[in-house]
Amino acid sequence: MGDDIGEQVLSFVGQNGPALPSEVAKFIGKDILIASAILSELVSRKVLKISKAKIGGSPVYYLPGQEEMLERLLPFMNEKDRQTCIMLKERGVIGEEEADPLTRVSLKSLPDFAIPFQLEGKTYWRWHLLPEGEAAARAGQKIAGKEFRRSENSAAAEKPKISIAQSIESAITSEAKIIEEHPAKKRTASKKTIVKEEGRAEGSKAETTPSVESYDKKTSDFLEHTRRFFKEKGVEVLEEFPSLKKGQHDFRIRIEGTLGSFEYFCRARDKKTINEDDLSSAYLRAQMNGLPCILLTDGRLTKRASEMLRNEFKNMVVKNFQ
Repeated sequence: MGDDIGEQVLSFVGQNGPALPSEVAKFIGKDILIASAILSELVSRKVLKISKAKIGGSPVYYLPGQEEMLERLLPFMNEKDRQTCIMLKERGVIGEEEADPLTRVSLKSLPDFAIPFQLEGKTYWRWHLLPEGEAAARAGQKIAGKEFRRSENSAAAEKPKISIAQSIESAITSEAKIIEEHPAKKRTASKKTIVKEEGRAEGSKAETTPSVESYDKKTSDFLEHTRRFFKEKGVEVLEEFPSLKKGQHDFRIRIEGTLGSFEYFCRARDKKTINEDDLSSAYLRAQMNGLPCILLTDGRLTKRASEMLRNEFKNMVVKNFQ
């Protein structure tokens, strides 16, 4: 690479801030591949830095000292990551224990803005422009404040309510365990499962061992019922995900509305009682796919699940088969 063109690129970035390869290519009058090669060489020489976050699939290139200008990336982030960046900028430091599971995932995916560090065995993230010393001091205050409140309220015997964060944490653990287990192992284990038949009087022989065939038929019937429901309602199934749990099927669907068509993650759940863990699990999987969530079920919500749906999962839709 000629020094002249390299200096031109550095001058352009210096005057305009973090730049895309397409912007550099236009400035130097070269093909974008050539511009990308020039930028990559400048990064290898450590005179330019490259962002992890991207705009339309491309990172931005910037000079050391232009970190503050990286906020150019925020409007192009997904909503969750953008909210996390704004929250971290306002707080300066966020501890792992105070962040809900989705925020922790977001923080880990934002190395341009969220810098991790350890203090007294705990993980924190600091806003990238906040000096390390100040970040450590703020984290220390958080630790001291937490210990003080715990000591002050140690006599309180009130049982805490399960929070949305705890519920999602439980869902993450449950989902990870299900994904790791092979479906065949789950099916074999079902032979040993003991269930009670409904309608039997207490004290009578109420235990039966369901066969693999009965489980498979029940699952197959529910899946077919779900597919018929989609067809009757004019719902287009774009993708059907592998079933990881008995009586649970996940889809990516498209629904036509008055304002156009919209894609959703849809979980069909064959369960008589839907609790907060069921909501959290479906919500989490929808977030992983970057889609709004619909839970389709033939069951009813518990009181706690209804509260969470009304207060926490406001953008989630629960639909009963009709």
